[in-house]
Amino acid sequence: MNRAAKRHQKTLARKAAKNRRGHSPRPLGQGRGGTPAGRVSELVQRGARLHQAGRVQEAEAIYRQVLDNDPDRADANHLLGVLLYQLGDHAQALELISRAIAMAPNTPAYHNNLGNVLKVLGRLDDAVASYYKALAIKPDYAEANNNLGAVLKELGRLDDAVASYYKALAIKPDYAEAHNNLGTALKELGQFEEAVASYHQALAIKPDYAKAHNNLGIALKELGRLEEAVASHYKALAINPDYAEAHMNIAYIKKHSEYDIDIKAMEEKYANPDISDERRIYLAFGLGKAFEDL
Repeated sequence: MNRAAKRHQKTLARKAAKNRRGHSPRPLGQGRGGTPAGRVSELVQRGARLHQAGRVQEAEAIYRQVLDNDPDRADANHLLGVLLYQLGDHAQALELISRAIAMAPNTPAYHNNLGNVLKVLGRLDDAVASYYKALAIKPDYAEANNNLGAVLKELGRLDDAVASYYKALAIKPDYAEAHNNLGTALKELGQFEEAVASYHQALAIKPDYAKAHNNLGIALKELGRLEEAVASHYKALAINPDYAEAHMNIAYIKKHSEYDIDIKAMEEKYANPDISDERRIYLAFGLGKAFEDL
């Protein structure tokens, strides 16, 4: 996600939090009742459409309206939980999605999204268990296999992660994110040629996939194909000019000169007070290497 998108998401989160504070404090279980069931279903569908369109404040208001009327509505609990997860309210998301599962335990998407929340909370083993529950209900669930692979990789279970990514791709061959994730797991296993092939697959499906271009560059560097590696990192930057890791990766490959435009670009971005700590660290390492070259 680039800086503008992150800033927009934070603005939405602040507005949504303000909107939540404006409601009288009451548990979701205190419904007002009186809305016909058909109307409630229409409201949930409308909220989902607004949610997908990025109109999160309106979607949240509708989900809460539904839950005021019917606090045991599983789909509204789940969707509100997903929305709050996206806004960074992970504790409330965990509560809501868990509530949805208690009401509708055989819905695979609920278990998958619970796994996503548990992952970001650092509860990796619990996340694995949630993804397995989703897959027990729906074995051909490509997204759950991909998400499972990501957590298994984080746990250091690289061979298991690779197997999960292959399962995702067997179900959904045009899944660019799974190709990219497979490439990263293969790269960590030292299988650089196979990793390059996976990144190329991802980019054939999604040419503007900045992360895959950057990862391709890393794998190409490991193979000694330095010119191709630099070109891949520049492609990542062309798509996402704020991609600090790509700047750092270029810096560690090329030899810099005194008036190098890459140094100027990194300095300008480093001076931005709004950048994240992670991006600032990447830029600091990149600038450190560049200044060593002078």
